[in-house]
Amino acid sequence: MRQLGLAACLVLTSSVTFSANEAISEHSLPLAIHSQLDQEYPGWKIAPASKEVQAEFRKHHINRDPSLMTGEFDQDGEQDYVIQITRTQPEQEEQSVLVFLKRGEGFEEVPLESRAINPSVYLWKMKNRPTNTPDAPRPPKERIMVLGGELGQSTYEFDNGKFRDVGPAIGSRGDSPGEDY
Repeated sequence: MRQLGLAACLVLTSSVTFSANEAISEHSLPLAIHSQLDQEYPGWKIAPASKEVQAEFRKHHINRDPSLMTGEFDQDGEQDYVIQITRTQPEQEEQSVLVFLKRGEGFEEVPLESRAINPSVYLWKMKNRPTNTPDAPRPPKERIMVLGGELGQSTYEFDNGKFRDVGPAIGSRGDSPGEDY
């Protein structure tokens, strides 16, 4: 798959409805998420972003870490979190994208993908267009996008109780069937 540059990805995604300006940092993550991460991923850290990714976020006034974002991904009215972490313990060097869905007083962790550590990979979100057909009205859903890197782009949507990969992030309406996660 041909790689799109970061600036091109930001320009292309700016033509869809999105919200990427929420101020969020590792320090603003709920304690319950920190505790889960500490227990399940000893030595975890927020995935570092390359200088190019950071510069593009600043240029476009995106006031958050490229590896953290919030959203309402499962349409339950609660704020959910997506975090990209790295682990650099011997024989466990990887970068993972995890979703934390708000459930009562805690969070349900949903792993989306893992890869080799790559600071060019960053998180984004967009809303798909609602379907206004009489048979299947569908409100817009917030989608999680994982952009940059050697594996291309991925887009995930919460549907029927789980996340599924709905295809490439850029230029996709998400109508193609995806693999369930």
